[in-house]
Amino acid sequence: MTGTAPEGFSSTSPQGETPAQELARLRAAHQDLLRAISHDLRAPLRHVTAFAPLLREILEPAALPPPEREEALEFLGTMEQAGQRMGRMLDALLALSRIQAAPLRIETVDLQHLLAQVVNELSSVSQGRAIAWQIASPLPAVQADAQQLRLLLKELLANAIKFTRPCPAPHIAVACTRDASGLCRLSVQDNGVGFDQAQSKGLFDLFQRLHPEREFEGVGAGLALVAAVAGRHGGSVSAQAAVGQGCTVTVQWPG
Repeated sequence: MTGTAPEGFSSTSPQGETPAQELARLRAAHQDLLRAISHDLRAPLRHVTAFAPLLREILEPAALPPPEREEALEFLGTMEQAGQRMGRMLDALLALSRIQAAPLRIETVDLQHLLAQVVNELSSVSQGRAIAWQIASPLPAVQADAQQLRLLLKELLANAIKFTRPCPAPHIAVACTRDASGLCRLSVQDNGVGFDQAQSKGLFDLFQRLHPEREFEGVGAGLALVAAVAGRHGGSVSAQAAVGQGCTVTVQWPG
């Protein structure tokens, strides 16, 4: 059984196209997708998120019986939350697309310095909690795209901060080693809520969550971004956890 590609699309490269031309064409198509995500898909969403507060202003003083008014406001709240969540999902999709499309600029990165910067940037996320940071020193200088490595660290640490929130004494440890072959192994370990390892299939897929959003905010994009950065560097990511016993995420790449 054979299928027919939609009009305007082809399952094969145009005849006579060189690899460089094919790559250029695919990159152009990817840029079109980014423009669609950042503009075309956001346009109707902006209408929802902009008009919902105006509707709330009309409903709150409206001469409706209290039960009907409360029900209408509840429906409106659900609509506002859904619109905001969709906005965050579009942000994540756009970030993932940019990771996959951006040319890598591999350079020597001072991991110790970069990590200190990221920890400082995330101080507001910790909401004043006294987190015990255990950062190995010295950390090796690594070969990586500095901008993408910063994003990877930020997502990993923000994840650890979030899931240690219920802990009375949160602890986050960061280490990185490089073996004789040049393989780097970066690990982030926390003593947070953890998760059931048996239920972790798809953990690094986009929009996958192991905890209800009512308990921990987010759309399930952070680890997908980490996996994308690792993949761009020819590496991989894995996680080990247990319920109530924290989690360790390990990223390895030739660097």
